[in-house]
Amino acid sequence: MAYASPVSSSAPLRRQPISLADRFAEPPMAGPRRTRLVVAAILVVGGLLMFTRIWDWWTHKEDLSRWDIPLLAWLLQHRIPPLTTTLEVITTITAPTGMIIISLVTVVVWLARSRHWWRPVLLAGAMAVAVACIVGIKSIAGRGRPPVADMLMGADASYSFPSGHTLGTATFTFVLVYLLFFRHGATTAGRRRGAGRWVALAGALVAVFVVAFSRLYLGYHWLTDVTASALLAVAILGVVVGIDTWRPTGRRGGEPAGDPSRSDASRSDPSRPDPSRPDPGRPDPA
Repeated sequence: MAYASPVSSSAPLRRQPISLADRFAEPPMAGPRRTRLVVAAILVVGGLLMFTRIWDWWTHKEDLSRWDIPLLAWLLQHRIPPLTTTLEVITTITAPTGMIIISLVTVVVWLARSRHWWRPVLLAGAMAVAVACIVGIKSIAGRGRPPVADMLMGADASYSFPSGHTLGTATFTFVLVYLLFFRHGATTAGRRRGAGRWVALAGALVAVFVVAFSRLYLGYHWLTDVTASALLAVAILGVVVGIDTWRPTGRRGGEPAGDPSRSDASRSDPSRPDPSRPDPGRPDPA
């Protein structure tokens, strides 16, 4: 019986091109879809309600806005040179322009190194919404900043509400932590991240607090500015979670698109041969 000649092992495996549909076909999240939608709705509705509530407070000088002037006065009396220098560096890095650059670098590197593009595109979209909110809401609210004499890094004549530093930082960190640590839900990868996800979330909250505090300490914002900005970022995060759940390319059942019988290795790398399929160069055992 004649056997087919084996395929030369020296022949390079040709990598199959990845289609645009596959680029955006991120493997789905585990867990009930309805639960994720409920979480998204809570984040959006809760964040927007509290944001508009704070907007109303400072307009009528009520509730939290009553702490705007006393807190600023207290910070002015407790400035110390080492802390001032540190916060000036932080506020320079996290300026809206700086956060746009950081976001662009993150997205470009992510796109270049990842097989799937859905998550970096979500991050870019979230930052675009944040920038639009900064520009649009500032012009609508038209709130003045604290006195120029209290500003440590030079005069800033732009509007105060919301804080662009706080909104940009909060949106970037919240969305990034969600995409990297919370998106996979109950999958194996998600369980492996179990402990780290809470550390990452705590780090994001600390980062937002430090940036918000720097804006108060340096004399550029009121307490209600930075608080409302963080809440608006929570609403943007909710929009991201909702879109991520409803996305057209999202698939249910925990299996990526394609033949579910294929092994994980061959599914993750199209250049690898599928061991479940017969090799035309292998002799027939019969």
